[in-house]
Amino acid sequence: MDVGYVWDESKYEKTKEKHGVTFAEVVYAMEDPNSLDEQEFRNDEERWVSVGSTWEGRVIAVVYNCDEFPLYRIITAFQAEGSWLDEYRKT
Repeated sequence: MDVGYVWDESKYEKTKEKHGVTFAEVVYAMEDPNSLDEQEFRNDEERWVSVGSTWEGRVIAVVYNCDEFPLYRIITAFQAEGSWLDEYRKT
């Protein structure tokens, strides 16, 4: 099944400016066969965090929801740190 990715333009611009993460990096990291996915809840909203590597080897965390699967709605993305980075490096 084909999946798609959407990202609100204003949220994307803020994320790109603040964290230096591009849409292409997000898609690449989410399609990383070694990516880790973890469910979380925020304000009663189900969200997921996917930690994966970009083509340059940069490990990023992508927060998204999949209420409209097979369409993933990207919320934010940033450099993976701490336990997320540690867990990813174990794969």
